[in-house]
Order: sequence, then C-alpha cells, then structure tokens
Amino acid sequence: MDLLEYRDDKYSQSGEDGIIEEICYRLGINQGWFVEFGAWDGKHHSNTYNLLANKGWQGVLMECDPERYKALLHTKAHLRQFENLTP
Repeated sequence: MDLLEYRDDKYSQSGEDGIIEEICYRLGINQGWFVEFGAWDGKHHSNTYNLLANKGWQGVLMECDPERYKALLHTKAHLRQFENLTP
C-alpha cells in the first residue's frame, strides 16, 4: 500500500505525521529517538512533534536560524512535552 495514503497533518506541513506513524507501525516501533533538522519552534510544521507530544518519544531538534532557535527555546520552556527534548 502506498504510504501517501496515510498522510495526516497533526502538526506537519504535508502529511508527514501520518506517514511516519504508519512506518513506525509497519516496523513495530512504539518508542524511540528522533532528530529533526530545521525545527523552527519545535511545533510549527514539525514532522516529529506528534512523536514527542503523543507517543512518548525523545529527540533532538536542530535549528540554525537565530530567531527560530529563540522560538524553539521558548517552546521548550513552556511545554511539558519538551522535557524529553534537547534543542
């Protein structure tokens, strides 16, 4: 079955949330670690926020833009889910 059929935008921009969830389901992966490059504020168009907020994953978010990195730190300080996150 084509993975594009599983697109779902909980937080992502183009359905990556659903595709990642289906891949993890097919591989039998329930929890783990992720890395996201270009994380912005950690939530906006995030491909991994659903894993962090709803699936109990841990991760590393990388953002090189100074203003977006400040937004990422702000998000980390104000969301309980971000306890498992390293910016």
